[in-house]
Amino acid sequence: MRDGGFVDKYAQAEGMKDLKPSQMRKFFDEVRSCEKALKDGKDDWDARLWQIVPLVKFSSGRGLCPKIFVDFISRGVEKVMQGKDKQEKAARFGVFLKIFEAIVAYQTYYK
Repeated sequence: MRDGGFVDKYAQAEGMKDLKPSQMRKFFDEVRSCEKALKDGKDDWDARLWQIVPLVKFSSGRGLCPKIFVDFISRGVEKVMQGKDKQEKAARFGVFLKIFEAIVAYQTYYK
């Protein structure tokens, strides 16, 4: 992830500027808990990941998360789950997590 790249521009996009750091952190922590479950060998890590989608949509419905963030989470989770087997899902999850980490970092930088 480089300055001026896609993730950097995404973090600066209209709507993302309205996302409060506490909301971003809430969902990032949820994704991190899925990572821990995956590393611990728990089989429910992917179910936990799916649960984040309705949570972020609920927050959006309450006016706490912009649509662009909801789309990021929804599409990211969907891409992870398109993996053919657990190994591919885990690899895709790693990519999703790295992108999410970069967005959190850029959001912090621009706030």
